[in-house]
Amino acid sequence: MHPIGDTPFMRRFLPLLLAAWGLQALFPTQFGNRALPAACVLLLWLCLGLRFPAGAGILGLLALLMLTSSPARQQLPPAGVVEFLQVLGADSRGRVFYRRWLPAGGNSLRPGGRLLGRELLPATAGELLRCRRADGQALFFAPKARNNPAGFSEQRWLESLSCVARIPSGRTVCETSGRRVPLLLQDRIWSWRQGLLRKAGEHLGRGLHPATAAFLGATLLGQRAEGDGERRLVWQEGGLAHLLALSGLHVALLVLVARSVLDLFPLPHLTRSLLLMMLLGAWLLLVGAPASALRAVAMAWLLLLGRSLERPTDAMHSLLLVFSLNLLLAPHSLLQPGFQLSYAAVASLLLGASGNRTAGALGWLALSLRTSLLVSFATAGLLLHHFHFLALGGILLNLAAIPLCALVLCTALLRLLVPLPMDPLAALLDAGSFLLDAMALAGSTFGGRITPSLSPGIALSLTPLALLWLARKRILPAVRPPLLLALLVLVPVALEAGQRLRSRGQVEILALDVGQGDATLLRLKGAALLIDAGARGFGRDAGRDMLPLLRRLCPRGLDALVLTHPDADHLGGAPALLRGLPVRAVYNNGEWRDNQLNRELKQLCDSLALPVRPLYAGELLWKDAGLRLQVLGPPEEGLPSGNERSVILRLQHESAVALLCGDAGFPAEAWLENWGDWLRADLLKLGHHGSAHSSSTSFLDAVDARQAFYSCDRRNRYGHPAAEALQRCDRQSIPVHGTDHEGALWYRSTGHQWKLLNWRKGE
Repeated sequence: MHPIGDTPFMRRFLPLLLAAWGLQALFPTQFGNRALPAACVLLLWLCLGLRFPAGAGILGLLALLMLTSSPARQQLPPAGVVEFLQVLGADSRGRVFYRRWLPAGGNSLRPGGRLLGRELLPATAGELLRCRRADGQALFFAPKARNNPAGFSEQRWLESLSCVARIPSGRTVCETSGRRVPLLLQDRIWSWRQGLLRKAGEHLGRGLHPATAAFLGATLLGQRAEGDGERRLVWQEGGLAHLLALSGLHVALLVLVARSVLDLFPLPHLTRSLLLMMLLGAWLLLVGAPASALRAVAMAWLLLLGRSLERPTDAMHSLLLVFSLNLLLAPHSLLQPGFQLSYAAVASLLLGASGNRTAGALGWLALSLRTSLLVSFATAGLLLHHFHFLALGGILLNLAAIPLCALVLCTALLRLLVPLPMDPLAALLDAGSFLLDAMALAGSTFGGRITPSLSPGIALSLTPLALLWLARKRILPAVRPPLLLALLVLVPVALEAGQRLRSRGQVEILALDVGQGDATLLRLKGAALLIDAGARGFGRDAGRDMLPLLRRLCPRGLDALVLTHPDADHLGGAPALLRGLPVRAVYNNGEWRDNQLNRELKQLCDSLALPVRPLYAGELLWKDAGLRLQVLGPPEEGLPSGNERSVILRLQHESAVALLCGDAGFPAEAWLENWGDWLRADLLKLGHHGSAHSSSTSFLDAVDARQAFYSCDRRNRYGHPAAEALQRCDRQSIPVHGTDHEGALWYRSTGHQWKLLNWRKGE
């Protein structure tokens, strides 16, 4: 009898899965073209485990479910309306979701994709809204692909939320239609799931410190609370971020606790296993089925079925079978970091597993250290590829953090199942969460890290698994943990040294796409200065989004962070940058505002012992051979506060000059004209995102630029860039580029001019 997951087993049922996937593509339903319904997946796994021979029957059942679940067209007269939006509700983070309905000919509507909005429009769940475009603006925004090198991808973010587009804030004109449409099954499941998540999160966090409740919500329910990004950043720096992701550890603990409870009842072994499988399936649906949790649950199902049917299971073949099924259900998940890291870590454990170990505490410690080294080595390339740094402290911290995390999670599950008077377990949970946070903070502070400038790519990430496989097959028996650790350290260091040698002496300006905000990176012969830090809000933080890129391009951190003025769209990402990247100096225009963001930034700079020094016209901020970065504005007195007092910088590399104008408007530009020939530049950053009240004709004459650029979001509510400003540039024959349509703009100086690079093609 073949074991579950062996090669003949896979050869027999993989064609079945391929046929099911092809059927799904031919008959798309509201479940999407890339995913089978959860009930069909569960049924398919049961049939696989029982070796049910009627493959044609399974396909017929899948076809019946897909065809019958297809939503009928709704008979509602469009009456000339552009769109209908159906309110679905909000998730635990306050993001609002809608279903789009499209005219389908005659008086019928067909369902379209799901949309994401910032604010709840005036309607109840299930009600249809009549929507039309406002003042020529788009009703919704299609996602951008990669808008920054190694940066945030709006397209992947929306795909992770099962959305096809987002609704621009404040730009949609809607009115209630007075009609309700039954929710699609997919949306009904989503609504139930969000309600259950909220109730489970409240029940789980009752009587606990908010930080502990957020930790348990992330590790047991996959919830991300507002403000949780700072904790994830610290845990990532400390090498413990994998504990916050739902993985095999959480599934094993869930099975352990549930199995202990079921053992109290006289149930047959098969019934107990089926109940455990149903519990795991329900938990998987509740948490949203992330790749790591899906892999762990599927392998647990195979293990439970194999033991119930008294059939052996092969771990590696089971992993390959689950990997194939995961790709068939969601091919796009192959590009997700969680998917790659999960399978690489488990494969390294299976390939590097040893049969025996020394008894006692020393044997356990040696095995734990060996396991930590194996997983660290196998995932090092992927971590460097996706996050552009490698935390070394996690290799040792995991020896204590993993058992402690398991103890905390078991205590939380026990507290849910067995409520005790006076709730004594709450204090233990708070203490455990505090200790884990302290470990992560210690790892991020003292653990050290490797930050290569050049990402090694996916190919390097697969090399450790090949070495481990060769070692297990005795082809390379000398591959041992000390050699793995040496390679883990030496390969990234060599890559970093090579990249630094290649980039030495280059002068570059990188205008990052941070939406409706500003962030411009200057790379000056090895030094790195960031001008402004973008915005923060709506679950997005420009500072966190920029960290992977800045860690890649600025391995030593930032020599200076210049905040041109205290607007939220210029300094919103500064707190995350200061927490996640070494910054040696902070400058501003001398102004602070009395709001939460400015107070947080000021307190953070004080806690890091970073004095914020104001910059005024005439100062020399940076100087090197053939290189000058000079401050042209603002003056100490004479201009109104706010945008007109933005820090304005002039960068000169030999004869190539760039002028960065912040949010300067007409008054500041009129004052700047007093600089005369010092104002001339080859490259100009338009003031105030290209607004109508900047880039005057006289100022453009004084600058006499060969090219210009601006930074703003697509179809923003401010109307940037203004047609008047672009027309004035056009009359001066100045070509203009913008981050709204082109993404990040990367300029490199040749010493005589500024060349716009095509970073998507690797220039």
